[in-house]
Amino acid sequence: MKRLTNVYDRNELAALRSRLRSRGVPTYVGFRRFTVDAFALFVCVDAQYEDALALIRDPHHVVARPVDPQLWEQAVGRASLVSVLKGALLALVVLVILAFAARALLGGHA
Repeated sequence: MKRLTNVYDRNELAALRSRLRSRGVPTYVGFRRFTVDAFALFVCVDAQYEDALALIRDPHHVVARPVDPQLWEQAVGRASLVSVLKGALLALVVLVILAFAARALLGGHA
């Protein structure tokens, strides 16, 4: 992800995101450090960085390789779910190992 710009107004942020999304450019919003008034707007697909900047400057710019926003959001959602499940499985394995270690240290049978 590459940062496109900082935005200080929620309405402007919503308008920019809508314009970019409608042209096939998925974005991500993060907060600027040390302030909650500013939002950092990122392009999700690095290859679309130049197109995204051009589209911010010119609402009529034609994006070279647009992405289907619904497919993008579905793919990101699936990837997030997989990451959460992997993290939960890892935590479970660690807990099982700790339980066996504690039991062994306390003189129980493993």
